Amino acid sequence: MAWDFNAAAATGGDLLRLAQERMRWPEEPVAAPWGVSISYFLRPYLHAPLYLTRHLDRFGGLEFAPHFVTFDSHRVQWVQVVQVRTVPLLDAITTAAVDTAADRIGGLLPPVPGKKLALDWLASKSTDLLLSLCLTALGDLGEQALSVHVPTQVVYLRKGGRPKVLESSLFSSAVLALPQVNRSVLATAAAHRRQILVHPDHADYQQRLYRARMLRERISFHLGAARRKAAAIDPGAAVAALSAQPPLGFPPERPEYGRPYPDVGPQPGGGYGPPPGWR
Repeated sequence: MAWDFNAAAATGGDLLRLAQERMRWPEEPVAAPWGVSISYFLRPYLHAPLYLTRHLDRFGGLEFAPHFVTFDSHRVQWVQVVQVRTVPLLDAITTAAVDTAADRIGGLLPPVPGKKLALDWLASKSTDLLLSLCLTALGDLGEQALSVHVPTQVVYLRKGGRPKVLESSLFSSAVLALPQVNRSVLATAAAHRRQILVHPDHADYQQRLYRARMLRERISFHLGAARRKAAAIDPGAAVAALSAQPPLGFPPERPEYGRPYPDVGPQPGGGYGPPPGWR
């Protein structure tokens, strides 16, 4: 490890801050492919193999470029897009979505023989990172932060001219709420002369503040549970078990899943390619 901190013992917030410090943010509008997923934040620091973390990427990921936009492995070309819809921050990140994420994320990992504790630890770290990302998106709960609108829906035309709506997951919504990403996506849509529909927020500031405080309490509850679960497992043993070769008979890691993808993701100078289905 080139960084002077214990990645295995770090919280999701620590990993997120480190990634943000080293991340190349997208231009406004975006000039080259840019994207992140859970594995982009976790794999470089925890050394979890790609055959495991790519399962977590099914929970959410975001990628966009001058010619396409991808929500959670579903890609559409900008020429197909007719409208981008934004919703208030507290409609993009909700208590129900947080509860669902905290319950579901561990079930995305495959049952690898002999690695149950390590997989539980990785699931807890993934939950920690996702919830920490949600807290980052909520910001300081000031009036400006709670007035943010997040582009969570893309309306595009399928073959035959039938419209379809592409919706972001909790992970993608939290990334899209980050100011640099939010501005870049909206600027890219505007550069393509796509309609941007802003869903009005009828709640006043005090109502939004109350909802945001309740949401932060709920996130903190799940975050505490995830961190306690991770703390009960030896991180060194978990990382060693995850880094070991998969047992015989288990699908091996395919080299093409790890091909370089320049300037994308939190790693300086490039990262690992998106999971299967993103191309």
